[in-house]
Amino acid sequence: MIIVENRASYILFNILRSAARKGRWIIPSNCCGIIPAVFYKSGTLFETCDITHNNFCIDLQYVSDKIHQNPDEYAGVLFIYTYGVELDIQTAIIAFKEEHPSVMFIEDKCLCKPAFSENKVAISDVMLFSTGYAKYTDAGSGGYAFVSSSLSYERHELAYEPEAESNLGKKMKEAINGGERLSPATFTGNWLSGFNPIENQREYFDKIKTLTRISEQRKNEINNVYSSLLSADYCMPGEFNHWRFNIIVNEPEKLINDIVNARLFASRHYCPIDKYISTISHHSQTADWLYGHVINLFNDKYYSPDQAEMTSNLVKKHVAKFGGPHNQTRQRKRLS
Repeated sequence: MIIVENRASYILFNILRSAARKGRWIIPSNCCGIIPAVFYKSGTLFETCDITHNNFCIDLQYVSDKIHQNPDEYAGVLFIYTYGVELDIQTAIIAFKEEHPSVMFIEDKCLCKPAFSENKVAISDVMLFSTGYAKYTDAGSGGYAFVSSSLSYERHELAYEPEAESNLGKKMKEAINGGERLSPATFTGNWLSGFNPIENQREYFDKIKTLTRISEQRKNEINNVYSSLLSADYCMPGEFNHWRFNIIVNEPEKLINDIVNARLFASRHYCPIDKYISTISHHSQTADWLYGHVINLFNDKYYSPDQAEMTSNLVKKHVAKFGGPHNQTRQRKRLS
């Protein structure tokens, strides 16, 4: 079945609340702060897992081995496609589900190019997409999921206060900058909205199909500028560069400052959540390394090819001054 809501995070919340099996989930340490916020708000236990250095996503074999150690303790796994990476892991998911048939498996593809076929949902339990602000396809709002018919989906009414949502975002930013850890109670307020559901699914999908074609054309145009001006030595492989164009550099904050001072834009993402949220966590060596070097260059409707060219010139000057990371081989490994 297809579920459409005003936000992908609200879909995730409902799925977690509706899950028949209770227990702890495993999620990657390098995810958006909204993910652990949804888990805490839904009352779902979780722990974090480091990512691998070859595709920057969690290692399903590691996760499988961990579940085997305490099979009754775990209820689900959230697999996030880091930076919307194009990665075919269907064989690995099949193997995982055969070993752990009662463990729910969610594919979080919120940064990926939207897909409109639910054929693969027979493999995983849920495949989640977002069309909110700054996603691959930016419709301003909305999210949808292909959900296995074996699962139940119930909408849960939530009180919502825009100020609570704004305050939560500020608290997470302050915690990241200040090096403090937020308690689970931080995330139980009225920050998540289920209001204004999308009633006309056909109209919604017609809209995002059109927007996806426009977005793909724009991204290809701007990515061509970046690729023509920047060295592959510090650009991530093309599979990672659809949502944004990602580079790996030393002293990323200095580069961000230079870009902003030039009235241009770039961003940092995926501070490992165990650094600013109190949770069961394991050493996130690869996630730490990635966060310490990655910068997302914009390639969406809010950026122009001329801006991309000016940004590239600043990147080249920065790399000439500060060099590249010693771990360069990490991001150059091709995906299998």
